[in-house]
Amino acid sequence: MNKDLEKQEGMEQPENPAQPETAAGEVSAKETEGRSGGGKNILAIVLGLAVFAGVLAFCWHMAGSTQKTWDVGVLYAKNDEIRFFDLKNEPYLLTESVSKEGSYHYYYSAWGAVLSEKGDWAYYPANIDANGRFDLFRKNTADPLAEPEKVSASVSEYTVSRDGRQAAYLKAEGERYSLWLFDGASREVAQDIQLSDLVHYLSGDGKYLLYTGRGTGGYVLYALSTEAGSEPVEVFDSVQMYTLAEETDTVYFVAKSEMGEVYDIYSYGLAEGKTECLAESAAYMEVMPNGRDLLYCKKAEGNVLYRDLIVDDMQEADAALPEEATEAEIAENPELAEKLERDKIRQAMRDGEGFEPVLLECYILTNGKTIKAAENVISAAAVANDRPFVTGYQAVQPQPIPISELDGDLQLAEYAYYGALMDGEKKAFLADAMGHCQELPLPADSPVQADTVQLSKDGGSVAYLVRNMEMGTSDLMLASAQDTENAAMVQTNVESMAFLGSSSLLGYYCNYANGVGTVATSEGNAQGNACGVYYADDEKAMYFISAPNGATGNGTLKRWDGKNETIIAENTFAFQYRANGKIAYLQNYDLTAGVGDLYYYDGKQSRLLDTGVTALFMY
Repeated sequence: MNKDLEKQEGMEQPENPAQPETAAGEVSAKETEGRSGGGKNILAIVLGLAVFAGVLAFCWHMAGSTQKTWDVGVLYAKNDEIRFFDLKNEPYLLTESVSKEGSYHYYYSAWGAVLSEKGDWAYYPANIDANGRFDLFRKNTADPLAEPEKVSASVSEYTVSRDGRQAAYLKAEGERYSLWLFDGASREVAQDIQLSDLVHYLSGDGKYLLYTGRGTGGYVLYALSTEAGSEPVEVFDSVQMYTLAEETDTVYFVAKSEMGEVYDIYSYGLAEGKTECLAESAAYMEVMPNGRDLLYCKKAEGNVLYRDLIVDDMQEADAALPEEATEAEIAENPELAEKLERDKIRQAMRDGEGFEPVLLECYILTNGKTIKAAENVISAAAVANDRPFVTGYQAVQPQPIPISELDGDLQLAEYAYYGALMDGEKKAFLADAMGHCQELPLPADSPVQADTVQLSKDGGSVAYLVRNMEMGTSDLMLASAQDTENAAMVQTNVESMAFLGSSSLLGYYCNYANGVGTVATSEGNAQGNACGVYYADDEKAMYFISAPNGATGNGTLKRWDGKNETIIAENTFAFQYRANGKIAYLQNYDLTAGVGDLYYYDGKQSRLLDTGVTALFMY
């Protein structure tokens, strides 16, 4: 629900910045890779530790099919019109002038219009200009004859609460912007907003609006209750990044420490109005996909000690030399000078000297308790699951460097340590909020792709891809989440995968070549000549387009649960999974004209909604 929404995998990003949070998956026969069923946008931070910048900054759009979808209606574009189908009656027109000079869709997918969770409110743009600004309207979809409400002109982006009762939007005023809240009437919340500022955030339940303004040490974070008459509350005045745990109405944010160029993590309870410092020297923060728990990483406490990095391989040889020497003796015997330099290093080792750590400790905050999940962490991120699981990479501690190789220079020990961490072995791990941390095993010389780690809904099984360096492909591994040591390879050359339903049944897409591949399950069943795969975990099945025509891109739309197959439609180009086996799809799509026939499948039969349809809206 922010202005930097993740683009759908395999989709082109639209020019129009009005992009409400998407909920349903849409795939096409012309896509060149397997699809997974969506994910959650992750608001995260990676700060400092420049030596590991390239490795640390891997917060991702998690693969899998955990994203909630609902089946409440179909929004679609035809020519320059937006039309709505309520799943029962005939589709009707919302607006006949979407675009004045701007663009609102690419290919067969469109962004910028959104339905409430129950489908009773539709928000949509009209008259999009060359700058991407538009008139924002809201329509009560229960009454086709009801006049739409004009929310505002000159809108550049907006977000909507799940029930559609509230919307927050940015209104363009020349080169500046103002933030507004709409709940049947509009009220201005803040002026002089810059698009480079941190994102504003309307909670899904519509209870709170968070936003930032410019401050001297960062951004000033404000929280506004959307109840009538409420005034904004200043939460903190030097915020670098923030996110909201919607299940607990808790804001987590990072602010620059009073100690200087380090960052601390704070929590702020929206209901209580209480701020608390959770961690110092923070490097990463993320509200976990369950909307309750917090994952964060911080610098390890204590210094990296020289005595742990250096092994004294010259102790016996140096013992034969005098402990002290005159300048004349040193001039005659250079070995004495080298020994004296080594003695300085030995003294530093005995005194417990060292330097600041670069590796991290990973923590999970859950149910008011903080649990250390992993140590020696290079990077970490939450696994998409209702349970708090974390995956990432740990560094294997390097071998100590012989004192004879330091030439009396302690800094060489630091450089060697950094270099060994960067170039040395890294282990992928899976950790939980019980403090259990397990290595994710892999074939020799095949690094784990940590951004592919998935858990079954019941938390019992874990699947992940490892990179086959020799073949340049990925191999699929499956294990018990409580016993990852016995992970087994399921399949080589895998493009994507996801758990189906709440059990450990795994669906995957493999052997991709020339536009098609094979869909299969961990039970050993498979179908070839498939593309555009969607994993519908709410009904333990996969949807895909079979045998696409190389010239038209149209093929056979199928549902398959690993054993039983249902043919939904022939000559299908793209489909959008709704929920519970309901699908909107484009049939007889003309690549040259960019139009097709739109159908809605209710799980049993299909209904023609319209012809000459340009695109389906993602919401």
